[in-house]
Amino acid sequence: MTNKNERPEVYALRQDGMTWQLSRRDFLKAAGLGAAVMGVGMNTRFVKPAHAASDLTTLCKSAPAHQNTIIDLMISADGKHLFSFDSASQQKCWDYSSHALEKSEKAKDINEELLAMAFINGNSLALMGGSSSIRPLLLPELKETSSGSIKVNVVKTSSFNGLDTDTHGNIYGVTGNVIFKLNREGDFSYTDQEKLYEISEDNKFQDITVLSDGRYLFILRQKGFSIFDVQSGTIQNYVGTDAVPNAVYAVLPGGAKALICAKGNEEYRLVSLTDGHVIWKKDLDQSILSAAVTPDGSYGILGGTDKEIVLVSMEDGAVLHRLTTVAAKWLPIAVAKDGSSCAVAVDKSILFISLPDFELLGCPVDLKEMKDDTKGIEVKGTDPVTGQTVTYTLPCGSPIPEGAVCVCNCVAGDVCSCVGHVVCTCEGYSYCSCEGYSYCSCEGVGPHYWYPD
Repeated sequence: MTNKNERPEVYALRQDGMTWQLSRRDFLKAAGLGAAVMGVGMNTRFVKPAHAASDLTTLCKSAPAHQNTIIDLMISADGKHLFSFDSASQQKCWDYSSHALEKSEKAKDINEELLAMAFINGNSLALMGGSSSIRPLLLPELKETSSGSIKVNVVKTSSFNGLDTDTHGNIYGVTGNVIFKLNREGDFSYTDQEKLYEISEDNKFQDITVLSDGRYLFILRQKGFSIFDVQSGTIQNYVGTDAVPNAVYAVLPGGAKALICAKGNEEYRLVSLTDGHVIWKKDLDQSILSAAVTPDGSYGILGGTDKEIVLVSMEDGAVLHRLTTVAAKWLPIAVAKDGSSCAVAVDKSILFISLPDFELLGCPVDLKEMKDDTKGIEVKGTDPVTGQTVTYTLPCGSPIPEGAVCVCNCVAGDVCSCVGHVVCTCEGYSYCSCEGYSYCSCEGVGPHYWYPD
C-alpha cells in the first residue's frame, strides 16, 4: 500500500508532567502498558467522529460498548451515571460526563428484565422483573440489596409487563390483566400488596407510568391507553377506533400529555391524558421502535426501523433533525437530566448525541469487548496480575489510550500523525480514514497505512 522505500515510523506517547509528548521508538520494546489499559475505568475510551460526515457504521459498530445487543438504557436520578443492559444480562455503569466504564456485572438471572428505575429509601435502584419476583439492584454498584428479591404474591404470573414507583417508594406494576401495588413498609419490605384492578378482555395491559405521585396511573394497552384513579379505583379507557396499537410512548413532564408512537405503523401523536384527545398527529416514513422526550418537554426523540434517529418538535410534531446509523431491532433512548444530550443504543454500541443540534458526539468503547479480528490500531498491554500480553484492537479514528504506543503510522509527507493523546489526524487535511480497513488514507495525500506490529 505504500512506497517500498518508505520506512514505517512508529510513535509512542509519554506523559511529561501535565502534557503528552510524542517519541519515536521501537514498537516491540515499547509494547508494555501495565495497568494503564487493564483496569476497568481505563478500559474504555470515547471514540469521536473524525469529521461531521463520519460513517457511524464503521465508527461505532466497530467500537462496541457491549459484546451482545443492548436492550435498555437508563440514566440515574442525579444524571451522573448511564446504565446499559444487554441481551445476555450483562449490566454496565458508565460515567455520563466522561463516558468511562465504572462497573460491569453479569445479572443473577438471565430471564430477568429491566423494567424501571426507582429511588427508594435514599437508594437509586434498577427494578428487575422475572420469576414472579422483583429484584432491586443498587445503583451505581450494580449489586442486589441485602434483603434480596421482593416476592409478588398478589398476582399469579412469572413475568411483569411494567413497573414504576412513586416518591414514597411504593411500587406499581401491570401484568397482562392486573394492575397491582406493593406498599413500602420500610427499607425493601413489601408484604402489604394490593390488586388494584383486573380485566378479562383481550386488550391487555402493556406498561405503566405513575402520574401525580401515585394519584393516577397511565396504563398503555395493546390498543390505546387507560388512566386509572388509584384513590377511587376507577379506570377511564381511551381505546376507540383511532387508538394506537402496540405502541411505545413517553410521558411529558407534568404528566398531562404523552408522546405515543405505533410500532406497527409510522404514526406518532401528542395526546392529552386528561381527556384522551389528540393534540396533533404525524406520520414518519418508517416504523417507530422507541420514543423519549427532553426534560423540558420541547423535543421528542424517535428511533426508527430505517436506520434513523429522529428529533421532532413537541409543539407541532415537525421533524427537525435526522441521524442515520446502523440497523437495529430496537433503539433504547436515554436523555440527560439537563437535556443537553441523549444516549441511544444501536446494536452493541452506544451513541452520545447533542441536543437540540443533534450531532454525534461519539461512542464509548469497552476495550475488553473488542473482537480479535477487528481491524485498526493494535494496542498491547501486560496484565499486571497474570503477566500475560493482551492485545486490544481499536477502530480507525479512535482515541489512543493513555500510555499506549501510537501505531497509527502515516508515512508520506509527515501530514498524518498521532497528535497528543487523541486520535490519528491529518494536519492540514480533512480527515484520516481506513478505506476498507486496509490502510490509512489522508484525502489529497495518497495512501498510508496502520502499522500493526
